[in-house]
Amino acid sequence: MAVLRSLTYPLTLENGSLKLSEDFDVLKERIFQVLETVPYERVMQPTYGTPSFVFNTYPSIWIVVERVRISLTTQIPECEFEVSGKLGEDGVCSLAISWQARQVPQPPIAYRLGS
Repeated sequence: MAVLRSLTYPLTLENGSLKLSEDFDVLKERIFQVLETVPYERVMQPTYGTPSFVFNTYPSIWIVVERVRISLTTQIPECEFEVSGKLGEDGVCSLAISWQARQVPQPPIAYRLGS
């Protein structure tokens, strides 16, 4: 099986050269890339990323959760995602992202929107 390699996200230097990620770390970093990029931020990929939820009001947290899940599934089709979330009293949305790649479950990711 081929090893998947990519530059780390965010870019990191190690011993004077750019650090590389391998296999599941590459996919985990792609998840953060999708979450931290808003559509139209990448000129050549205008649909890449997750819509910004800052300064927007939504009638339900489930709308936010579903939009994040759709963004992840669309941009990283080789993984399967389950996203859940809750809205804190401080107005910050906390997401729990469970994911698996190649039928191998990975540690869940905790992510906060609006902080």
